[in-house]
Amino acid sequence: SSVLALLAASVSFVVYLGYVLLAGMGTFWAAVWPDGQAVRRLRMMAVVGLALTCLGTIAEALVDWLASGRVQGEIADKSGAWLLVRLAGLAGAGFFGAEVLRRPVRGGRRVTVLMLVVLLTITLVVESTAMASPRVVALTATTGLYLLALAAWLGGLMAFAALLVPRNPPGVLERISPRFSRFAGLSVLALTAFTVALRDSGLQLQVAP
Repeated sequence: SSVLALLAASVSFVVYLGYVLLAGMGTFWAAVWPDGQAVRRLRMMAVVGLALTCLGTIAEALVDWLASGRVQGEIADKSGAWLLVRLAGLAGAGFFGAEVLRRPVRGGRRVTVLMLVVLLTITLVVESTAMASPRVVALTATTGLYLLALAAWLGGLMAFAALLVPRNPPGVLERISPRFSRFAGLSVLALTAFTVALRDSGLQLQVAP
């Protein structure tokens, strides 16, 4: 059980790191800089996030299978079903990502990117300890918004930091700095509010198994 707990914690870290990179880049492109997908460094961060989330999800399924004899079958079945949903969403993101990012993330492309981010967030929320709370509706909504705010703030911060490296398109930082400042400020406010809400509820986020 101690080995499985260590594996589960390591897998959770990989999944959340990949989620922050992938969802963070998506929200950055959709809300801050629609043309930013043309920058190779930002695209590589999204690819790394996609790869980490895929590998973490596969490893999570393996750990879930190893622990299947220690948990109720219904819980294990639900966990496995949502892992498949996450893998399907990641496969769609990888397959259609090149086409979606061929042009600036505007209009329908913006909606598609945000839908993928929301779907990925849902697959993390349904595996969290919020589902075991008596106030499941309120806490799952709060947990989902918390994860979105975390990805938007931390992922956007990493994207902005990557743009501090030279060889950017002319005038990029001057154009996106005001928008990123407002976006980051709202993300931090939301993250603080949802953190307080989760703390008051006594909930600690934990990915199954």
